[in-house]
Amino acid sequence: MSSTAKVLLILGSIAGICLLACCGGVAFLGWKFQGVVQTFAENFTTKDPNEIRARTAQIMHIDIPDSYPPLQAFDWMLMKQIIYGRQPGPMVMIMEMNEPMQGGQGAAGMKQQRQQMLRQMKQQQGQQPGNLNAEINEESSETREFTINGEKVPFEFIKGNANGAPSRQVVGLFPGRNATTIMFLLMAPEAEYDEAAVVKMIESIRLPAESSVDESDEESDMPEHAAPKETSEPAHENDEPAEAPAQSSP
Repeated sequence: MSSTAKVLLILGSIAGICLLACCGGVAFLGWKFQGVVQTFAENFTTKDPNEIRARTAQIMHIDIPDSYPPLQAFDWMLMKQIIYGRQPGPMVMIMEMNEPMQGGQGAAGMKQQRQQMLRQMKQQQGQQPGNLNAEINEESSETREFTINGEKVPFEFIKGNANGAPSRQVVGLFPGRNATTIMFLLMAPEAEYDEAAVVKMIESIRLPAESSVDESDEESDMPEHAAPKETSEPAHENDEPAEAPAQSSP
């Protein structure tokens, strides 16, 4: 073998070793990054019922029936996701995004933003398996309006098919505090769908700021013409004593 061939062989071997080292380093960094992301996600996920209720109260007040027990809460920087319910069975999801509602409040605009939030939720579920499956093949839908925080909010009541079974979906978007967007979404098998309970749940929704103001107002309110309470006060020191009756001299 000529000296030139030996040099080329050595250089090729060195290049191969460097390439393997680089690939191994990239793979190692990818593996470490995946572990960091998983650890981060686990630290911000909770299944503690009290913590789930506390996180819900930070987003909004809602009366959720006992048939929907607290299941999981997840906080991923720009997105908060809370789930109540059973697996399998009816489930309620509350999601808050750190971005304002889109300008269009019409059906098309609302549906577009709803689909965007569901896509982001689905991407997040890649790291948190077992969450709510919000996909439904729509057969029919009806839009109803509910008053939340003094504004009319449209909710879609959808009838269709999910996971090969007749199902119902109820979904609505409305502005939250500090320029956020809140989505309420319910999924239930047709056989376990209780529309009266769902309507009552939606009607109970109010923002935390509104509830705190109402409570403080109730405590401070007093009828305008309410009479002050009578209090007995001791006589002041400078009050003159009553004049004693005159005594006759003997």
